[in-house]
Amino acid sequence: MPESKLRELAAIEKHETKPDETKAMENTKKIPWRPPHSDAWLDLQQLLHRVYDAAGYEDYIYRSPPQPRLDSEDTAWAQQLVPVS
Repeated sequence: MPESKLRELAAIEKHETKPDETKAMENTKKIPWRPPHSDAWLDLQQLLHRVYDAAGYEDYIYRSPPQPRLDSEDTAWAQQLVPVS
């Protein structure tokens, strides 16, 4: 792991972060391991994005008709929010 990343993780652990880094710190959680291993860090937001991309949720949610089907009034409303491609 690059030294800059190690310093960043150490700052998160010590809560030595800048105000704009607060959100990133909230999304990063320490996962404890038993000795002799050091704790691991898990970025939950990054994990969510990877699962979303790998599972193809974009295709499922945005490129296929909703189940159950919407009535015509709800379909018109939904198309304003998510245009049909």
